[in-house]
Amino acid sequence: MRRAPDNAQNESTRQALLLAAGEVFAEHGFQIARMRQIAERAGANLSAINYHFGSKEGLYEAVLDAGAKDVIGRYPLITEETRAMAPEERFRHLVRNLLRRFISPHTPSMMSRLMVRELANPTKALERVVETISKPQMQVVAVLVRELMGGEPDIDVVRRCTFSVVGQCLFCLFGRPLLSRLAPEVYASEEGIDTLAAHIAHFSLAGIAAYSAVDAGDAS
Repeated sequence: MRRAPDNAQNESTRQALLLAAGEVFAEHGFQIARMRQIAERAGANLSAINYHFGSKEGLYEAVLDAGAKDVIGRYPLITEETRAMAPEERFRHLVRNLLRRFISPHTPSMMSRLMVRELANPTKALERVVETISKPQMQVVAVLVRELMGGEPDIDVVRRCTFSVVGQCLFCLFGRPLLSRLAPEVYASEEGIDTLAAHIAHFSLAGIAAYSAVDAGDAS
């Protein structure tokens, strides 16, 4: 992806384009969004998009990259503090921050809407997102799930358990129009999110323990 020379004015324009593009892409989707509309909202010349990002596709990828890195930085799945915790406590922290990435009031709503659009109507950019962001983050979850299971668990079982954990959190993102009406307290505050995260962690730990018990029985 093309990058213009660094200076204060260039960086200011670049950030304005990223912000405006995120809003326009989230509102209209990649295909319908127009570069002229993005440039006007950013208060920049249309040519600035090609200058900074090379193309509409390059701008879209940059928006996804920047948004994902911001959310991951806000809510890391592992921190120096959690490394010293017991696996179950690390898992509770992981689930809480994973859920916050999707539905916290402090997560930019633009990024949540953008990801819903991208996953519902994938573009070529999804492959980059999967390889550079989704796979590494899923691997963090899988490593902890494997540790919680103990021994040498089947890789397919670890993968399915990982999907189950992440899927419960993703459901709260995709199901928000329904769930926010059925259980508005979940989305109203961090306390509501913490309560749901505690449930997801408790539920998931019980499921992982059940698989571990089955494996232990098979081994004996």
